[in-house]
Amino acid sequence: MVFLNQSCAIPALPTGAEDPTAMVPFPPAGNQMSHCFSLFRSTRFVALLLIIVGCGDRGSPPDIPTQMESVEESTEHFANAMLDLGIALGKGDLDALRRSIPDPIEARTMTPDFVETTRDVDLIRGGNWGLAEETRSMTSEDFVHETQSWLEHFSEIEDVRFKVKKSTVQEDGNKIEATLALAFVGRNHEGRREWARGRAQVHAVRHDKGRWQLDRFEMMRMGSLEAEVDVFSEVALPVESGVGAFPLNAHRERRVA
Repeated sequence: MVFLNQSCAIPALPTGAEDPTAMVPFPPAGNQMSHCFSLFRSTRFVALLLIIVGCGDRGSPPDIPTQMESVEESTEHFANAMLDLGIALGKGDLDALRRSIPDPIEARTMTPDFVETTRDVDLIRGGNWGLAEETRSMTSEDFVHETQSWLEHFSEIEDVRFKVKKSTVQEDGNKIEATLALAFVGRNHEGRREWARGRAQVHAVRHDKGRWQLDRFEMMRMGSLEAEVDVFSEVALPVESGVGAFPLNAHRERRVA
Protein backbone atom coordinates (compact mmCIF):
# COMPACT_ATOMS: atom_id res chain seq x y z
CA MET A 1 0.00 0.00 0.00
CA VAL A 2 1.35 3.43 -0.89
CA PHE A 3 1.19 5.88 1.96
CA LEU A 4 1.46 9.52 1.00
CA ASN A 5 1.66 10.78 4.58
CA GLN A 6 4.47 10.06 7.01
CA SER A 7 4.03 11.09 10.64
CA CYS A 8 6.94 12.30 12.68
CA ALA A 9 6.72 12.17 16.45
CA ILE A 10 7.90 15.31 18.23
CA PRO A 11 10.59 14.36 20.75
CA ALA A 12 10.09 15.53 24.31
CA LEU A 13 12.30 18.39 25.45
CA PRO A 14 14.89 17.48 28.09
CA THR A 15 13.72 18.39 31.55
CA GLY A 16 15.86 20.36 33.95
CA ALA A 17 15.31 21.38 37.52
CA GLU A 18 11.87 22.07 38.91
CA ASP A 19 12.54 25.81 38.51
CA PRO A 20 13.41 26.60 34.84
CA THR A 21 15.40 29.65 35.93
CA ALA A 22 17.78 27.34 37.78
CA MET A 23 19.24 26.29 34.42
CA VAL A 24 20.84 29.73 33.87
CA PRO A 25 22.28 32.41 36.18
CA PHE A 26 19.66 34.85 37.37
CA PRO A 27 20.14 38.22 35.62
CA PRO A 28 20.39 41.56 37.32
CA ALA A 29 17.04 43.05 38.28
CA GLY A 30 17.17 45.78 35.65
CA ASN A 31 17.61 43.31 32.81
CA GLN A 32 15.11 40.62 33.81
CA MET A 33 12.59 41.32 31.02
CA SER A 34 15.11 41.22 28.16
CA HIS A 35 16.73 38.10 29.59
CA CYS A 36 13.36 36.30 29.84
CA PHE A 37 12.64 37.14 26.21
CA SER A 38 16.06 35.81 25.16
CA LEU A 39 15.47 32.66 27.18
CA PHE A 40 12.08 32.18 25.46
CA ARG A 41 13.65 32.56 22.00
CA SER A 42 16.45 30.14 22.91
CA THR A 43 13.95 27.56 24.15
CA ARG A 44 11.98 27.77 20.90
CA PHE A 45 15.17 27.35 18.88
CA VAL A 46 16.24 24.30 20.88
CA ALA A 47 12.78 22.75 20.48
CA LEU A 48 12.85 23.30 16.71
CA LEU A 49 16.34 21.87 16.48
CA LEU A 50 15.33 18.75 18.40
CA ILE A 51 12.29 18.28 16.15
CA ILE A 52 14.47 18.45 13.03
CA VAL A 53 16.99 16.02 14.50
CA GLY A 54 14.20 13.67 15.55
CA CYS A 55 12.70 13.67 12.06
CA GLY A 56 16.11 13.10 10.55
CA ASP A 57 16.51 9.93 12.59
CA ARG A 58 13.41 8.52 10.87
CA GLY A 59 14.76 9.05 7.38
CA SER A 60 14.19 11.60 4.64
CA PRO A 61 10.67 12.90 3.96
CA PRO A 62 8.79 10.95 1.25
CA ASP A 63 9.03 12.19 -2.32
CA ILE A 64 5.34 12.96 -2.79
CA PRO A 65 5.50 13.93 -6.52
CA THR A 66 7.36 10.73 -7.39
CA GLN A 67 4.86 8.58 -5.51
CA MET A 68 1.97 10.36 -7.19
CA GLU A 69 3.50 9.72 -10.62
CA SER A 70 3.99 6.04 -9.75
CA VAL A 71 0.35 5.65 -8.70
CA GLU A 72 -0.87 7.47 -11.81
CA GLU A 73 1.29 5.34 -14.10
CA SER A 74 0.09 2.08 -12.52
CA THR A 75 -3.61 2.94 -12.62
CA GLU A 76 -3.43 4.24 -16.20
CA HIS A 77 -1.48 1.18 -17.38
CA PHE A 78 -3.97 -1.17 -15.70
CA ALA A 79 -6.99 0.71 -17.09
CA ASN A 80 -5.57 0.43 -20.61
CA ALA A 81 -4.93 -3.29 -20.11
CA MET A 82 -8.55 -3.86 -19.06
CA LEU A 83 -9.83 -1.83 -22.01
CA ASP A 84 -7.71 -3.95 -24.39
CA LEU A 85 -8.99 -7.15 -22.76
CA GLY A 86 -12.61 -6.12 -23.32
CA ILE A 87 -11.99 -5.24 -26.96
CA ALA A 88 -10.22 -8.59 -27.50
CA LEU A 89 -13.16 -10.50 -26.00
CA GLY A 90 -15.51 -8.60 -28.28
CA LYS A 91 -13.52 -9.99 -31.21
CA GLY A 92 -13.72 -13.53 -29.81
CA ASP A 93 -10.07 -13.63 -28.73
CA LEU A 94 -10.23 -15.98 -25.73
CA ASP A 95 -6.44 -16.35 -25.77
CA ALA A 96 -6.24 -12.76 -24.55
CA LEU A 97 -8.29 -13.83 -21.53
CA ARG A 98 -5.99 -16.82 -20.95
CA ARG A 99 -2.96 -14.53 -20.93
CA SER A 100 -4.67 -12.24 -18.43
CA ILE A 101 -5.24 -14.83 -15.68
CA PRO A 102 -2.96 -17.20 -13.74
CA ASP A 103 -3.56 -20.87 -13.06
CA PRO A 104 -5.39 -21.27 -10.73
CA ILE A 105 -7.56 -18.19 -10.25
CA GLU A 106 -9.94 -17.17 -7.46
CA ALA A 107 -13.23 -16.47 -9.18
CA ARG A 108 -16.96 -16.02 -8.85
CA THR A 109 -18.56 -16.44 -12.23
CA MET A 110 -21.97 -16.01 -13.85
CA THR A 111 -24.45 -18.81 -14.47
CA PRO A 112 -26.75 -19.24 -17.50
CA ASP A 113 -29.80 -18.60 -15.29
CA PHE A 114 -31.67 -15.47 -16.32
CA VAL A 115 -34.37 -14.06 -14.03
CA GLU A 116 -36.68 -11.51 -15.64
CA THR A 117 -37.45 -8.43 -13.58
CA THR A 118 -40.33 -5.96 -13.64
CA ARG A 119 -40.51 -3.98 -16.86
CA ASP A 120 -39.81 -0.30 -16.40
CA VAL A 121 -39.95 0.57 -20.10
CA ASP A 122 -42.44 -0.75 -22.65
CA LEU A 123 -40.91 -2.99 -25.32
CA ILE A 124 -37.81 -3.55 -23.14
CA ARG A 125 -37.32 -6.80 -21.28
CA GLY A 126 -34.94 -6.66 -18.32
CA GLY A 127 -33.44 -9.27 -16.07
CA ASN A 128 -30.48 -10.37 -13.97
CA TRP A 129 -28.03 -13.19 -14.53
CA GLY A 130 -27.39 -15.69 -11.79
CA LEU A 131 -24.06 -15.79 -9.97
CA ALA A 132 -22.13 -18.65 -8.44
CA GLU A 133 -22.83 -19.07 -4.74
CA GLU A 134 -19.28 -18.25 -3.65
CA THR A 135 -15.79 -17.38 -4.80
CA ARG A 136 -13.71 -20.48 -5.36
CA SER A 137 -10.37 -21.55 -6.78
CA MET A 138 -10.59 -22.87 -10.34
CA THR A 139 -8.22 -23.61 -13.18
CA SER A 140 -7.70 -20.97 -15.80
CA GLU A 141 -9.28 -23.21 -18.44
CA ASP A 142 -12.41 -23.68 -16.33
CA PHE A 143 -12.68 -19.91 -15.95
CA VAL A 144 -12.26 -19.37 -19.70
CA HIS A 145 -14.82 -22.11 -20.41
CA GLU A 146 -17.45 -20.60 -18.08
CA THR A 147 -16.86 -17.15 -19.55
CA GLN A 148 -17.20 -18.55 -23.06
CA SER A 149 -20.42 -20.38 -22.14
CA TRP A 150 -21.99 -17.14 -20.96
CA LEU A 151 -20.82 -15.22 -24.03
CA GLU A 152 -22.38 -17.86 -26.28
CA HIS A 153 -25.87 -16.66 -25.37
CA PHE A 154 -25.06 -13.84 -27.81
CA SER A 155 -25.46 -14.73 -31.47
CA GLU A 156 -23.24 -11.76 -32.28
CA ILE A 157 -21.29 -9.25 -30.21
CA GLU A 158 -20.82 -5.68 -31.34
CA ASP A 159 -18.85 -4.21 -28.46
CA VAL A 160 -17.32 -5.15 -25.11
CA ARG A 161 -15.90 -2.62 -22.66
CA PHE A 162 -14.11 -3.13 -19.35
CA LYS A 163 -13.78 0.18 -17.50
CA VAL A 164 -12.03 0.72 -14.18
CA LYS A 165 -14.40 2.59 -11.85
CA LYS A 166 -12.09 2.79 -8.84
CA SER A 167 -8.80 1.24 -7.80
CA THR A 168 -6.33 1.01 -4.95
CA VAL A 169 -2.62 0.68 -5.73
CA GLN A 170 -0.50 -1.65 -3.61
CA GLU A 171 3.20 -2.54 -3.28
CA ASP A 172 4.86 0.21 -5.31
CA GLY A 173 2.33 -0.04 -8.11
CA ASN A 174 2.73 -3.76 -8.81
CA LYS A 175 -0.64 -4.79 -7.36
CA ILE A 176 -4.07 -3.27 -7.77
CA GLU A 177 -7.48 -3.84 -6.20
CA ALA A 178 -10.18 -2.50 -8.51
CA THR A 179 -13.85 -2.39 -9.40
CA LEU A 180 -14.59 -3.00 -13.08
CA ALA A 181 -17.67 -1.91 -14.99
CA LEU A 182 -18.42 -4.53 -17.67
CA ALA A 183 -20.55 -3.70 -20.71
CA PHE A 184 -21.60 -6.00 -23.59
CA VAL A 185 -23.66 -5.00 -26.63
CA GLY A 186 -24.94 -7.50 -29.20
CA ARG A 187 -27.82 -9.74 -30.22
CA ASN A 188 -29.07 -12.88 -28.57
CA HIS A 189 -30.20 -16.02 -30.40
CA GLU A 190 -33.76 -14.66 -30.65
CA GLY A 191 -32.37 -11.83 -32.75
CA ARG A 192 -33.05 -9.26 -30.03
CA ARG A 193 -30.59 -6.50 -29.34
CA GLU A 194 -29.19 -6.88 -25.85
CA TRP A 195 -27.23 -4.63 -23.51
CA ALA A 196 -25.60 -6.41 -20.59
CA ARG A 197 -23.95 -4.44 -17.80
CA GLY A 198 -22.36 -5.52 -14.56
CA ARG A 199 -19.72 -5.01 -11.90
CA ALA A 200 -16.75 -7.15 -10.87
CA GLN A 201 -14.27 -6.83 -8.01
CA VAL A 202 -10.78 -7.84 -9.15
CA HIS A 203 -7.23 -8.06 -7.90
CA ALA A 204 -4.34 -7.86 -10.36
CA VAL A 205 -0.58 -8.35 -10.26
CA ARG A 206 1.89 -6.79 -12.68
CA HIS A 207 4.77 -9.01 -13.73
CA ASP A 208 8.29 -8.07 -14.79
CA LYS A 209 7.34 -7.57 -18.43
CA GLY A 210 4.56 -5.17 -17.46
CA ARG A 211 1.74 -7.63 -18.13
CA TRP A 212 -1.20 -7.55 -15.72
CA GLN A 213 -2.82 -10.78 -14.53
CA LEU A 214 -6.14 -10.99 -12.68
CA ASP A 215 -5.58 -13.46 -9.87
CA ARG A 216 -9.05 -12.77 -8.43
CA PHE A 217 -12.22 -12.03 -10.41
CA GLU A 218 -15.47 -11.80 -8.47
CA MET A 219 -18.68 -10.97 -10.27
CA MET A 220 -20.86 -8.73 -8.12
CA ARG A 221 -23.84 -8.42 -10.47
CA MET A 222 -24.81 -8.65 -14.12
CA GLY A 223 -28.06 -7.50 -15.71
CA SER A 224 -29.39 -7.35 -19.26
CA LEU A 225 -31.87 -5.29 -21.23
CA GLU A 226 -33.41 -6.82 -24.36
CA ALA A 227 -35.34 -4.95 -27.02
CA GLU A 228 -38.42 -6.99 -27.97
CA VAL A 229 -38.52 -5.21 -31.32
CA ASP A 230 -36.03 -3.00 -33.12
CA VAL A 231 -37.10 0.62 -32.85
CA PHE A 232 -34.35 1.62 -35.28
CA SER A 233 -33.21 -0.16 -38.42
CA GLU A 234 -29.57 -1.01 -39.04
CA VAL A 235 -28.09 1.91 -40.98
CA ALA A 236 -25.78 -0.43 -42.90
CA LEU A 237 -28.73 -2.36 -44.42
CA PRO A 238 -30.99 -1.35 -47.33
CA VAL A 239 -34.11 0.64 -46.50
CA GLU A 240 -36.92 -1.43 -44.87
CA SER A 241 -34.71 -4.53 -44.70
CA GLY A 242 -33.55 -4.16 -41.10
CA VAL A 243 -34.14 -7.17 -38.90
CA GLY A 244 -37.52 -6.82 -37.21
CA ALA A 245 -37.84 -3.18 -38.27
CA PHE A 246 -40.37 -1.42 -36.05
CA PRO A 247 -42.74 1.01 -37.87
CA LEU A 248 -42.60 4.48 -36.41
CA ASN A 249 -46.42 4.74 -36.16
CA ALA A 250 -46.77 1.46 -34.27
CA HIS A 251 -47.18 3.25 -30.95
CA ARG A 252 -50.31 4.97 -32.33
CA GLU A 253 -51.80 1.67 -33.50
CA ARG A 254 -51.28 0.09 -30.07
CA ARG A 255 -53.31 2.87 -28.41
CA VAL A 256 -56.43 2.22 -30.48
CA ALA A 257 -59.07 0.61 -28.23
